[in-house]
Amino acid sequence: ASFLRMSNSAMGAMFLGDYGDPKAIPLLRRFAQQHMGQMPNDDYYAILAVIEKLGGIIDDLLPQS
Repeated sequence: ASFLRMSNSAMGAMFLGDYGDPKAIPLLRRFAQQHMGQMPNDDYYAILAVIEKLGGIIDDLLPQS
């Protein structure tokens, strides 16, 4: 997937969200799980917002307080 090669992962996720295909949810979830804590919070939450916009569940990806 081109998304994985982008230097700005949040921007790539937003493009996928604008495209509107829920088939992107597993890719975005896997990426978020693998990079949790390794990217800026703004980027991480932008990716979570796209997952949710596409109809995905993000409860397990949110940091525990």
